Amino acid sequence: MKREYLVFMGMGFELTALIIAGIYVGGHLDKTYSLKGLGVAGGCLLALVLWIIHLLRLVYQLNKSENERS
Repeated sequence: MKREYLVFMGMGFELTALIIAGIYVGGHLDKTYSLKGLGVAGGCLLALVLWIIHLLRLVYQLNKSENERS
């Protein structure tokens, strides 16, 4: 297995950490501003969007390095 692909092995852990952080921060916002669950939902959605952006950047960098070698 190439070293570049080892980065993707940790992506599940990153997503888990981001979702947990989104739940924590969203829960705090719910308690502070009485958002009735919208804070948690928004935090999880934001975490997912950030993870997808990070994933796309990694794929782009990997593709770029593969094309430079060829």
